[in-house]
Amino acid sequence: MQVYRELDAAFDFVFGLVSRENINCYLTRCGRFMGALNAEHFGLMSDELELRHKYLGHPFEMISESRQSEEIGSGRYVGGALMPDFGSIHPGLYHLGLLNTAQSAKAQIIGHTPVTAIRPDGTGFQVDTTRGVLTARDVIVATNGYTDRVVPWLRRRVIPFHGYMIATDVLSEDVITQILPNNRTFHDYNNNLVYIRQAPDQPRLLMGAYTGGPVDRLSTKAEKLKRRLDVIFPELSEVKISRIWSGQCAGTFDLWPHVGMHNGVHYALGYCFAGLPMGTYLGDKAAKQVLGLPEAKTVFADRAFRSHPLYTGNPWFLPLVMRWHDRQDAAYS
Repeated sequence: MQVYRELDAAFDFVFGLVSRENINCYLTRCGRFMGALNAEHFGLMSDELELRHKYLGHPFEMISESRQSEEIGSGRYVGGALMPDFGSIHPGLYHLGLLNTAQSAKAQIIGHTPVTAIRPDGTGFQVDTTRGVLTARDVIVATNGYTDRVVPWLRRRVIPFHGYMIATDVLSEDVITQILPNNRTFHDYNNNLVYIRQAPDQPRLLMGAYTGGPVDRLSTKAEKLKRRLDVIFPELSEVKISRIWSGQCAGTFDLWPHVGMHNGVHYALGYCFAGLPMGTYLGDKAAKQVLGLPEAKTVFADRAFRSHPLYTGNPWFLPLVMRWHDRQDAAYS
């Protein structure tokens, strides 16, 4: 229960931060629609959301197939669930807003400067970089999917994977309204899910899928994503893709985000598909941990951060896991 309460707190923390710092990043509680590919999916999500409503007060509404066009202009699903409390954001503008806020508070940001070693020196740490050596009383590692050999203990505990997104060319207002009538975010109920939203500032469709899959050339991945999009919305078959981008995320073996300290080095990472709210929330917890504040307490610091004897930081098993998920999903499609 406490885990779910802190997940709620993470979302609220982002909304509060954006409001306090006046960050212009299109943050809104637009709601989310989750599509069911079959009757079993529909029943499973209904049961899960009913439990969340009972014990946590999370609102939801099951949308039948006959009403599905109210939420998504696709005949691929058999209904789904509407969760009105979910939000959307422009992550690039959010990051820019955080950067500007930090610089306004006199924080010095040094980009394009990889750290090559972190060495204790008795009173703190020597941090070696490609541009020189820094002396620091405290160090926080918040590298998530980019955690490397500089911190081998942490590298053995996070599982990096790639996420991919495409953006269509500009669509007409009629088309975008037909596809997402209420401008909500969308994902399906697959293990290897598809997620879709409207761009916040233009009538384009954004879509992500094949998370954790093989690392192809981006042009090849864009073609695969477009084929997936055309299955969901055949009317977009002639629409071109204008952009594709990728970034690295990270999960953990216990599927929990973690914040804590190892050998004097603070860390916050392993956000398990909730990087924006949990990264913000646990980053704040890590900072309060450095300051010794009681508000640093969190359930995500209480759990042992485990690795696996056969794992050194290279997720060699990930393509096999995702292929297994894809086969499971295909059986229900």
